[in-house]
Amino acid sequence: MTDAEKIAAALTAAGFDPPPYVGEDWIDRSVTWLPDGHQHIVRITSLGNTVSGWQARVQRRQVDADGNTVESGCGAGVIHVATLFGRWSPQISFERVPA
Repeated sequence: MTDAEKIAAALTAAGFDPPPYVGEDWIDRSVTWLPDGHQHIVRITSLGNTVSGWQARVQRRQVDADGNTVESGCGAGVIHVATLFGRWSPQISFERVPA
């Protein structure tokens, strides 16, 4: 079994939708202060199970209504996988970007 298959099995066993998540874009719907038509997007770059649960390392970017990246809205960070699925706070909402 590959590492990716082991991670997929562990996440599924923990009750999450089956991955892959790495390489996926998710829209952060809880970011409400952006100008009209802009979106805050996170791309998952890696996954890991830590002492505080499953986490995803992400690259964040803001895009305008035409899909152009807004440089001031970019950065990196970590998000709990439970947060992606709305398990920690109903005010934090993410949505997978359709492939």
